Amino acid sequence: MQLQQVIIVYKAGDALSQRSAEQCATQLECQQCHVLLGPSGPQDNPYPVFWPLLLGLLI
Repeated sequence: MQLQQVIIVYKAGDALSQRSAEQCATQLECQQCHVLLGPSGPQDNPYPVFWPLLLGLLI
């Protein structure tokens, strides 16, 4: 299976979670996969951040 695009969401305010997500993103990007990365938590909702990017990729 070849992944072309993924969304990675990490726990906002958690440095370990963010670092792990960034490492995963780097590995996927090396496999030519487009990665969207963002936080999730009570004050953060990653999906509005991604909408403009997703719309640009789908058009």
